[in-house]
Amino acid sequence: MAIIHELIEQAEAESSDEKAKYIGFIIALSGTLYTCSLSRHSAVYIEKNEIEWELWRETHLPGKRGLISFKIIASSKDFKFILRKVENYMKYIQKKRARDL
Repeated sequence: MAIIHELIEQAEAESSDEKAKYIGFIIALSGTLYTCSLSRHSAVYIEKNEIEWELWRETHLPGKRGLISFKIIASSKDFKFILRKVENYMKYIQKKRARDL
């Protein structure tokens, strides 16, 4: 029974990996952590913890230790929900950048 459970987990991780790659994320840890750079100083992460998936953004400044900004964008047990949220967030960032030019 344990082997079947492991195979299901592996298939789910591979499916998550493909979905995250499709929308532009890099696989940091298969089935668990994905990252996408927004700029030289800011990145978006998707991470699976023990309970659910989390989507957050971090901003760093060169020469400074630690974060200057951290925002949790969404949390859910449903990976598809997180993907929808990240797609909406990326569209928001693109619109904001276009408006700021």
